Amino acid sequence: MRHLVNHLLALGLVELRTNPLTHRRGHVVATARLRERLEEYAERMKAIVAWHRGGGLEASRTANSVYPQSRTLYAPRPTP
Repeated sequence: MRHLVNHLLALGLVELRTNPLTHRRGHVVATARLRERLEEYAERMKAIVAWHRGGGLEASRTANSVYPQSRTLYAPRPTP
């Protein structure tokens, strides 16, 4: 778990808030950058779920505008 938190700290997605008077570990707090990224991912996932539920052409337009690579995500892989 600590390894993951260190990666998120290095990317600037979370910050550690500690009390300098105590020697306890700090609280991991999400930054605004992480919140923005999570909102973007949520929008992408909504479009993908709508596509798989059979939303039709409208879902396709939404998925392609939010996540342009979605057309190639499920393309068949070439056989070796």
